[in-house]
Amino acid sequence: MDKLSQINIFDRLAAHWDEKYPPERDKLDCLVRLCDLQPGACVVDAACGTGSLEPSILGYAPARVLAVDFSPEMIAAARKKLQDPRVEYRCADLMELTENENDCIFLCSAFQHFENKGSLIRHLHYLLRDEGRLMICSPVGRRELNAFCTAHLPELSMPLPQAQTMTNLLQSYFDVDILIDSPAFYAVSGIKRRF
Repeated sequence: MDKLSQINIFDRLAAHWDEKYPPERDKLDCLVRLCDLQPGACVVDAACGTGSLEPSILGYAPARVLAVDFSPEMIAAARKKLQDPRVEYRCADLMELTENENDCIFLCSAFQHFENKGSLIRHLHYLLRDEGRLMICSPVGRRELNAFCTAHLPELSMPLPQAQTMTNLLQSYFDVDILIDSPAFYAVSGIKRRF
């Protein structure tokens, strides 16, 4: 499916997304806590949707949070929910970002929407500073997320892989040190490798 069609689908979903799928604040807080964010960090919330992660991230006193999504309506919904001078909401294609001194990148409930996983992983590696952290996660379990995507977004999604398979995908670029693949939530995270 072409990018414009994908954007249109997410634009249509944006207005009612949070009421249909309310953020699970405790789980989002837990996923952010796993990253051990330090005060003053530069953080990217990649494919941020309606901005559910921002309140959890802001609790760690970052210098900047770049919340990026290619859907204008998702970005508008995120901006409406939370305004904080540390958060920059940007309607853009993640693959076109160039800022590469980030301390942490979250890709929450979105990995399954990217077709070219190899290009995505390489680009996320590029966007991180040395020893920066990538967190690919979901506040619901992998099976639940995959079932949801199959039922509601089949044309936009491929199944989220098991944590060990994700580790294998990341290992050329990241030293993976967090693997959680439970019914409650999913998290695979690692530190950027130097080349």
